[in-house]
Amino acid sequence: MWTDNGSALDILNAALRIREFVVGLTRAQFDTDLRTQSAVLHHIIILGEAVKRLAIPSMF
Repeated sequence: MWTDNGSALDILNAALRIREFVVGLTRAQFDTDLRTQSAVLHHIIILGEAVKRLAIPSMF
């Protein structure tokens, strides 16, 4: 269970934004659209930073 609600919300929002950016695009369209690529990359970075902030119990 996620203990950091803010991080969980950031993860959800970033994932939703990524989906909004690419919905309806073909791979070829995405590959030639630098603006969309940049937006998706930006939100992947946000998602990764939020994951690092999650409090995950130790497995050991």
